Amino acid sequence: MTGATPGKIDAGESAASPTQLPSLRRLNRVLIVVLLFELILIFATWRLWFAASSLPRVPMFALFLNAPQWLVPTTSGLFVSLVASLLGIRMVADLRRSLLISASWLQPLTLTTIVSGLFPILLNQHCLQAWHWLTLLMLLASLKHSNSAAATSLQTMRMTVACIYLYSSVSRMKIQIAESMTGQVAHVLAGFLSLRLSENQVTAVCWCFAGGELLAGLFLMSRRTRRTGILLAMTMHLLLLLALGPLGLNHHVGVLLWNTCLITLVPTLFLKTRSDSATSPAPTSDVALGTQALRAGVFLIPLLGLFGISDNWISWQLYSPRTEVWTLQIHLEETPHLPVTLQPFAGPPVPMQEWRPVRVDRWCLETTGAPLYPEDRFQLAILAELIQAIPEGRWRISISEPQTAFWKP
Repeated sequence: MTGATPGKIDAGESAASPTQLPSLRRLNRVLIVVLLFELILIFATWRLWFAASSLPRVPMFALFLNAPQWLVPTTSGLFVSLVASLLGIRMVADLRRSLLISASWLQPLTLTTIVSGLFPILLNQHCLQAWHWLTLLMLLASLKHSNSAAATSLQTMRMTVACIYLYSSVSRMKIQIAESMTGQVAHVLAGFLSLRLSENQVTAVCWCFAGGELLAGLFLMSRRTRRTGILLAMTMHLLLLLALGPLGLNHHVGVLLWNTCLITLVPTLFLKTRSDSATSPAPTSDVALGTQALRAGVFLIPLLGLFGISDNWISWQLYSPRTEVWTLQIHLEETPHLPVTLQPFAGPPVPMQEWRPVRVDRWCLETTGAPLYPEDRFQLAILAELIQAIPEGRWRISISEPQTAFWKP
C-alpha cells in the first residue's frame, strides 16, 4: 500500500479520473451509513445474533442442525468485527477527505465481510433480517466489476433502494388494504389530528400511502424526478416514525431504526450535489456481467416474492399481511411445559374452553428484539420444538389464511 495525502488517490484507485471523485466520495458515505446502521441494528437485536435467547434456532439447511452452539456467537462476532473494520476505514477516509482506500486489500476485505455475513443466516434463518439483506446487497454492489466502478456501484445501489419502495408498496395493494398495518397507521395519524375516519376514509388513506410509496420508488429510478422521490420517501418515513413510535403504536425498536436508516440513506444516495452536476461522468452501457447479474437479482427476487416463491423479507414485503400465521394453543394444565420465558405470553383461555393461545410472536420480540421470521417453515419449526414437551392431544395449531393480492384469483 502506498502513501497518500488528503485529496489524493491511493495507487489502488489511481485509475479513477477526476470526474469519478464525487462518485467515489458518495459511495464511501453511502457505505458508512449502511455499515453504521448494520452495527446499530445488530446491537439492538444482539440476543438473536449471539444465541442469547431461549427462542429455538432454525438453520437454513438441515446440514446445520447439529452445528455446535458456540459457532453462532463466533460467526456473528467475526462478522461484527469485519463490519466495524470496514466502517472505521471508510470513516477515516471520509474525515481526511481523501480516497486513501487501496483496492488491492479493500476488495478482499469487503468480500470476506459478505461471506461472513452469510454464516449467521445459515445457522439461523431468523438472522435474514431485511436490513441485513440490504447490507449484503450494498456491499456486493460496492465490489469492482468495471473501470467506472464507483458510478456503476452507485447506480446498482440506487436500483436496490428504489426496489424497496416499489415492491413494498405493491405487496400491500389488496382488496382489504384497510385491515393491514397501514390501516392502523392511518387511524393513529388521524388520532393526532383528533379525527375519526370512516372505513371508506381509512381505505382511501391506505391507498394513498401505497400509491405514494410506489411513486417514491418510481421517481427515485429517474434522475429527473429523484428530488420528488426523495421528498415522498422522507415524508413517508417521518409519518411512519410518528405513528409507530412511542407516541403512537409504540412498535419495537428495529422498525424505528429501519425507518431512520432509510431517512439517512435516501438523501445520501440520491440527492444531487453541485459537484455531481459539474463532474459526474455520463452513464455507461459497459456493465460487467457480475453487475448485470446482481441487478437482475435485485429486481427478480422481490418479483418472485409477490407470487410466494421467495421469502417475504428479502422481497421487501415488510408490512404485507400475505403471510400465514401459525398460532399455538395449549391446554390450561400444560402451561408449565412451556419454556419459562414463554409462559408469560400464554394468553387467557378461549371463552367456554380450556385452551389458551400462546403468543410466540410477542415472545420472539421480547427475547430477541426482532419480529418472528414470517415464513411458514420457520414458524412450523419453532412450534415443533415447543410442543415436544407437551403430551399429544394437549395442544393444537391453527393457521390463518393470508390475504390475497388483487391480481390473484
